[in-house]
Amino acid sequence: MSISVQYASTPVIGSANTLTADTSYTAPTTSSVGVIAQSTTTGFRIDNIDNISIGTSVAGLHRLFIREGNISPTISSITSSTTTATLTTATNHNLITGDIITLRGAFPVEYNVTNAAVTVTNGTVFTFTIVSTGSVAARDVGAYSSCHTVPMYRLVKETAITAITASTTVAAFAYQLTTPLNPEILPIILPPGWALCSTVSTTQTSTGISSTARGGVF
Repeated sequence: MSISVQYASTPVIGSANTLTADTSYTAPTTSSVGVIAQSTTTGFRIDNIDNISIGTSVAGLHRLFIREGNISPTISSITSSTTTATLTTATNHNLITGDIITLRGAFPVEYNVTNAAVTVTNGTVFTFTIVSTGSVAARDVGAYSSCHTVPMYRLVKETAITAITASTTVAAFAYQLTTPLNPEILPIILPPGWALCSTVSTTQTSTGISSTARGGVF
């Protein structure tokens, strides 16, 4: 069985599109970081990472990072007014204004955010910006992971991006990482609250570099 076929059935646990240039090896700018897989209340094991530019790719570097983080306490409620969401936790959230959250599993889905900066109201309440829900309170509140305003990143892998213009005869830029072929970096074990992220060193076309992680929870 080929590697690509073997991992085709492995569950997808996250994906991201990385577009904007960032040259830092240690502290990328939050807005330029793609969050491929973000663990919340359970950790992730990542065994396969597919990376592809569907359109034209620009020569540069694609970097994969692990970002440290923390899981949320139990969420009591999430409400909204226009584009401001107010989240209340059952116990102290220990966040400060400017910290970053990624929220998953909420409904309406507009409450789900990636790399959203928070404004702290008090020890159990903070706000963040969303797409308007029409002031509908969250029926499902999900869970969030958080990190500091300047997160801690650990570089995992750096790969050269080839400049390719996709066509009917030329394939787009792509590479795959798997546990059998890349045992020096895989599997990646993400503790609860941690994330697998990506950056590009040169701004890509409108399609960017799309990364998909496969694996499971533990």
